[in-house]
Amino acid sequence: SCPRFPWLETNVFFFFFLSFPSVSGTRLLMEKKDSHALTLKVMRLTKPRIVSSFLAKCEPNDFPGEALQLENNTTSRRLADSEQFQLGEMLQLPSTFGSIFLGETFSSYVSVHNDSQETVKSVLVKNELKVTSSTAAPKEQTVTAESLAPDQSLDTVLQHEVKDLGDHVLVCTVHYEPLGGERMFFRKYFKFQVNKPLDVKTKSYETEAGVFLEAQIQNIMSMPMFLQSVALQPAPAFELTDLNVLSAAAPGPSSEEAATVFDSLPYLNPTEVRQYLFKLTVKDNGPASKSATTIGKLDIMWRTNLGEVGRLQTSQLPRKPMAVDHSDLQIKVTGLPGRVECGSAFRLHCTLANMGKRIVNVRIKENPEQVDGVLLHDSMWEDLLAVQPLETRNFSLQLFAVKQGLQPLLGLCMLDLDTKQATDLTSLPDVFVSFPTCLYPPAAAAA
Repeated sequence: SCPRFPWLETNVFFFFFLSFPSVSGTRLLMEKKDSHALTLKVMRLTKPRIVSSFLAKCEPNDFPGEALQLENNTTSRRLADSEQFQLGEMLQLPSTFGSIFLGETFSSYVSVHNDSQETVKSVLVKNELKVTSSTAAPKEQTVTAESLAPDQSLDTVLQHEVKDLGDHVLVCTVHYEPLGGERMFFRKYFKFQVNKPLDVKTKSYETEAGVFLEAQIQNIMSMPMFLQSVALQPAPAFELTDLNVLSAAAPGPSSEEAATVFDSLPYLNPTEVRQYLFKLTVKDNGPASKSATTIGKLDIMWRTNLGEVGRLQTSQLPRKPMAVDHSDLQIKVTGLPGRVECGSAFRLHCTLANMGKRIVNVRIKENPEQVDGVLLHDSMWEDLLAVQPLETRNFSLQLFAVKQGLQPLLGLCMLDLDTKQATDLTSLPDVFVSFPTCLYPPAAAAA
C-alpha cells in the first residue's frame, strides 16, 4: 500500500500508476542473450484500487470498551464519518498484470535505459501490437533518439483501444549503435489475453406497427460496472423510438437527459442481466425502406472501478422480415391488450377471411412443442365450420401469459379439416407481459 492519500479531495480518475506484469500474465522471450548496453522495461499503465479492510466492533461494556471505535475514527483505513463502510483513504498499487477486457484502452509504458558507461547512438525503439487471431496489420509505434548518455532513458507510452478477443502480443524491438562498434538490436515479446466483458443477445420482431428490438446485456466480468449509455444507432431507412425513456419531459440524472427505467439501478453486478427495448419505424414506404436488410447497431459504454471507460459496438443487426400469408385463408388481429400481467388470462380477437372459392372448415389449435411464453387457456382448439367463399368470420381465443417480457404468440396454427393441411400463424403480433401487481391473491375471509 502507498502512504495516506486524500482521495476524497483529489480527482484520482486522472492519475495513472505503474505496475509490472506478473509472470503468469506475461511471458517474456528473448531471441539472443548477448549482453547489451541498453535494457528494456515494459509496464502496464493502470489505476490503483481502494483498500478495503475488516471493520472490528464491540459492545461498549466489552473489554476493549471504546478503544476500537476510537481507532476506527482516527485510522487512515477508514473514511471520516463513514466508519460503516469498509473503505479508507489508502490506495493500493496492483501487484499483478490484471485483466484486459474487450472495448477498453490498453496503455503500456515502454522504457529503454542505458546501463553502460558509454554513450550509444542512433537509438530506435519499435513497438508492435499484434493479434494472433487476426490478419490485420499490427499497430506500430516508433520513437528515436540521436544518442543516449549513461543513465539516460528513452520513454514512450503506447495506447490501443482493444477491439479483438484472444491472445495479443506486444513486440518491442530496440536498435542502437555503440561507439566504435557495429549496429546491434534485441527484441522482447509480451503476451496477454483479452477477455469478453459483456454478453449481448438481441431479438427483433417485425409487426405492422414497426420493428421492435430487444437487447439483453449481461455482465460477465468479476466486478460490477456502471452502464453509462446503451444506444441504438438506426439504419438510414428507420426512425428510432427509445422505449427505455419514461418521459421526454421528465428530469433525468442531469438536466440534459430524460428519465429512464434504469435510473434507480445504475450498477450492473456480475452475472446480472438488463433488458433494453427499442422501436424502429420506416421513414417512407419506398423500395429502399422495404428492401433494407439491417436495422442498425448497438453502442454500449460503461465504467468500472475508478472510472475506466469501456465501449463496444455490435455489428449491423439483421432485419427479420415479417411473414406474409399467401393462402386463400387470411387471419387478421382486431383486438389485443397492450399490456397483460404474468399469470393472467386475456383475449385475442381475430377475423378469418375466406378469399377462395370453396367452403372451408378450419381449426385454430396449439402446437405444444412450439409454445413459449403464452399458452391457450381453456380448450386446445377453436373450430370455424362452413366458412363460405368471401365470408369474414370473427372469433376470439383466450390466452394465458406465463413469462415476462415482450412475448411472441408462438405455437398457434390453422388446420384445414378437409385437406388436413396445417399453416403456422407467424404474422401474429407480440404482447408485452409485465410483472404481476399482486403476487398472491388475498386470503379468503373467514366464514
